[in-house]
Amino acid sequence: AQMKEGYIKKHRVKKYEKECAKTYGGSRVGASGSGEFGPLDGRADDPNIPWASESKMTDNASISIKKTIFLKTLKEARSIGKRPLLFMRIQDLDLVVMRVEDFEDLEEARILRDEEANQTE
Repeated sequence: AQMKEGYIKKHRVKKYEKECAKTYGGSRVGASGSGEFGPLDGRADDPNIPWASESKMTDNASISIKKTIFLKTLKEARSIGKRPLLFMRIQDLDLVVMRVEDFEDLEEARILRDEEANQTE
């Protein structure tokens, strides 16, 4: 029973990793957490999509993420020219954690797009 429970959890985790990567146009990294891509669970091969991700999920009421996990994700993402995203699912609550500077870059890009759109109207 314990082995079956472990298999089900592993399947759910893989499915969640794939779902997270798909949200930004990426795909799940095979053998995530080991080998060449270290802790990364997902990334986009398209050079126009700047994200790589790590995903954590729990059925508990809380989740704990150590700073070292995010810093390792940042290092691995940078090593392939990407920016890190950390997806977290706490029961049925889905969250995305990113660095403030990455958020500011997104907001700046959105403002520029809006300004350009207003100029062409």
